Amino acid sequence: MAQGIMVDILISIAAAVGFGLTALYVAVARRHKPTWKAGVIMLLACAELTLAHVLQSISSDAATKVFWYKMIYFGFTITPTAFLCLALGYSGLGHVLTPRIWPVLTVFPAVTAGLVFTNEIHGWIWNPANTVSIVNSQRFLTFADAGIWYWVYVAYSYFVMGLGCFFLVRLLIRLHGIYGWQASAVIVGAILAILGSALDIFRVSPLPRFSSTALGLALGSILVAYILAPLRRRDLLSVSHGTILSSLSDNLIVVDGDGRIVDMNPAAERLVGRPVSQAIGKPLEQFLPGPISIWTGNPNKNAEVTLNHEDTPHVFDLRVSTIQGWQNRVEGRVIVLRDITERKQIENELREQKLFTEQRVIERTTQLEAANRELEAFAYSVSHDLRAPLRAIDGYTRILIEDYETSLDAEGKRVCGVVQDEARRMGELIDDLLALSRLGRAEMQISKINMETLAHTVFQELTTPEDRERIDFHVSPLPSAQGDSNLIHQVWTNLLSNAIKFSSKRPRAIIQVTANQTAEEVIYAVNDNGAGFEMQYADKLFGVFQRLHSEREFPGTGVGLATAKRIIHRHDGRVWGESQGSQGATFYFSLPKKGI
Repeated sequence: MAQGIMVDILISIAAAVGFGLTALYVAVARRHKPTWKAGVIMLLACAELTLAHVLQSISSDAATKVFWYKMIYFGFTITPTAFLCLALGYSGLGHVLTPRIWPVLTVFPAVTAGLVFTNEIHGWIWNPANTVSIVNSQRFLTFADAGIWYWVYVAYSYFVMGLGCFFLVRLLIRLHGIYGWQASAVIVGAILAILGSALDIFRVSPLPRFSSTALGLALGSILVAYILAPLRRRDLLSVSHGTILSSLSDNLIVVDGDGRIVDMNPAAERLVGRPVSQAIGKPLEQFLPGPISIWTGNPNKNAEVTLNHEDTPHVFDLRVSTIQGWQNRVEGRVIVLRDITERKQIENELREQKLFTEQRVIERTTQLEAANRELEAFAYSVSHDLRAPLRAIDGYTRILIEDYETSLDAEGKRVCGVVQDEARRMGELIDDLLALSRLGRAEMQISKINMETLAHTVFQELTTPEDRERIDFHVSPLPSAQGDSNLIHQVWTNLLSNAIKFSSKRPRAIIQVTANQTAEEVIYAVNDNGAGFEMQYADKLFGVFQRLHSEREFPGTGVGLATAKRIIHRHDGRVWGESQGSQGATFYFSLPKKGI
């Protein structure tokens, strides 16, 4: 028996020394951890109760044994609450431990400690009549000797320890890799401590000669120290978070639910002009102007505020995020202020430059429109004034032929015919120029157009019955369009007349009209098997007086496609042509689906 007691004392001394050294290590090297105080208190309480167990075992007189026996229970009143605080801090819920919560957590252990040291008066912890026999022969109370408060506090202790384990299990579920192993080690260490004390309390220890409580505490602490001390991954994570926050150029302020400052980074210290030590616990509006609703309202939304910083107005982008606790209760807020003064200045400069550019564009557009109107008026005037001389040339040439036909030889008659033909061609060219100049001045009358009917109508207007016998004309179902019906009629006229003209040398002409739709526009196409053109000259097709074939080969003025292009552009559409040489050509034009 003496040998067993000696081994128990040695184990308890080793555990007490280990607890004390670990507490010293945490107090010196782990002060950066928010949980260091709870950890030190828990380790010192474990050291105290194991040391009290040693002193009780080696004490000779009854009064001293009773005192150290009570000191054992004093240590037990501290460890559960300290473990809960450690678990809360380790799992990231340290903000729950507000000044209002501390009295709630400490009142029950304090009352229990007081009842332990005054047990002789009331007997709520154990039967006072059996104090000496309990101290001399038992480490923990039996069901017969234990008072009502003893069992109340045992239930409270296991509840608190279990609650701490619950938070750690929640953390374990969220963590991965090494972090999960660390959380698991803390949970296992807590279970060993709980199990050791439970074996002694309920007197079912497989090692009756030893203190299962001291052994459980020692094994649990060694496990936790072995896992956490060498790796310190969560410490590194905490330090890295602190380093990141310190290096942020954004101003970060943390306030509690009442709007009092809890923490802030160095950038925010410079903004408010006070170190964090002088700002903690004070209302936020004491340092930042305006009611607290400006800073705590509209959570998770951005706003802009203007503050004086270094005697200069600065614009800040304000972001507020809530910190929620149990049942989604708002425990605090994180306020982030990002200085966007420079960005706002650039935006203002760009806005001013944009307004200036838009004004210049308006002025240039006005000047261009005026120049175009003058040019159109000039073209109209010139074209109109050329008609009279052309009519005179054509008329005098006709008189010459009629009155002096007998005097003219064959060459003279041929020359007079050429003059008349060129005069008529010049007249047609002037008519086309007049039509082209009118396009920019005429106001469009927009209406819905049946394009399929219009294509058939134009073809009938352009061909004779003999032409229709020679031409295979096919019109696929065509979607309707919105536009000026007279102008679109002219487009169909120009495109179909080109198809008829350039396929006129084919024994059997084929002209097809099709359409294709996209999400934004309807594309119409006129395809023929005529002479076609080389694609390298496609950009010249829609220019005024631009011709890819000679007058002798295919007569014309070179204004028709330019007119079609002007009309389609006024309708916000596109026009283009494609060809494979002598295999024919396809001309496309598109109209937007506005109001169709």
